[in-house]
Amino acid sequence: MTKPQDPIEPTTASYPPHAPPSGSSCQNCDSMLQGGYCHVCGQHAHNPLRSFRHAVEDVFESFWHVDGRIFRTLRDLLVPGKITREYLAGHRVRYIPPLRLYVILSLITFFVAHFVTAGLKGGLDVVTDNDNPFAAQTKVEDVVRERDQKLAQLDQSLVDVRGAGQGVAAGAIVTARDMVQKQAQARINEINGKSPDGGAPVVSAGGGILQIKADPASPATSTSPTPTAASQPETTEEKLERTANENAQLFAKDKRALAERVLTHTPGILLVLLPVFALVLRIVYPLRPMGYLEQLVVALYSHAFLLLVALTWMLMLLLDRAMGTALLGGIAVAVFPILVPIYLLFSQKRIYGDGWPMTLLRFAIIALLYFALAVLAVAAAFAMALLLEG
Repeated sequence: MTKPQDPIEPTTASYPPHAPPSGSSCQNCDSMLQGGYCHVCGQHAHNPLRSFRHAVEDVFESFWHVDGRIFRTLRDLLVPGKITREYLAGHRVRYIPPLRLYVILSLITFFVAHFVTAGLKGGLDVVTDNDNPFAAQTKVEDVVRERDQKLAQLDQSLVDVRGAGQGVAAGAIVTARDMVQKQAQARINEINGKSPDGGAPVVSAGGGILQIKADPASPATSTSPTPTAASQPETTEEKLERTANENAQLFAKDKRALAERVLTHTPGILLVLLPVFALVLRIVYPLRPMGYLEQLVVALYSHAFLLLVALTWMLMLLLDRAMGTALLGGIAVAVFPILVPIYLLFSQKRIYGDGWPMTLLRFAIIALLYFALAVLAVAAAFAMALLLEG
């Protein structure tokens, strides 16, 4: 009797079992041996510690079992739909299971991605509340003149868009007018020796600046501070706003920080996207005798291929960086956007077996739905990078 076909370490026909001595029992579970492997627990009958030849054979056998499955899995993954059809047909022992393959490729891909982002330098063109366009002005009259010019331009644009019936654009211009007025007033307050929000700067005993907001009901000489965030609990909305502003300032100076944050959240988002994509497949193919878990296998192997493509692309970028060229990256940009849709189309044709008209129709529907999911995933990654503390 041979060792049971275990999905983690399956045996291959190239390694015949060693017949145990007659009447011997398994050293692991004490069951009577009937072949080269225990039929209960699957342990090999021979003890590798009793023979140097067995010990060496055991090492190489384990290596080639795992290595053989890796090679077969990656080789068949490159053929559109082949590994998925084989796995769903019950030929599972020769391949790495889809979830494990996806996790392994995900870990390797995002590990390499951190080396790619290490080459990013500089900041982003991000405008925040603290980037005041009037900061270069040193006189109040200059601020007022520039403010009036900007407001006049915005007023003319507001008249034009309202005449064209563009309500959304008109609302954006009104918001821009308010921002210009706030920024101009903040600069005027700074020139007059006040804090941007109108309070007078007061030097604390420790040498720091304590901003006191002006209170019309209080005497101008009063130094009693009004309630601030330090004396009141910070609400969730205030915390998110503060974190977003701090992160925007950071990303404006360092785009690598943005890339690192996005990479941190992307694996988790993709893991959530997988079961949703499997549900999309189940909806698009409602009459197929394939359950949700079988559609999940399709989704896992498809995304494993996408991760393999992304890994290849990033390795090409790293080689370009090492050689000081942009050749490989240019080839990847030209080839992969064409290769990936063709691969997925032929995979879908091979897995589900429809005719080409129905395959193309369903492929278009799946592509549109997946594009919408991908946009939401990217938006979620950037939102988490902006709103969550690093």
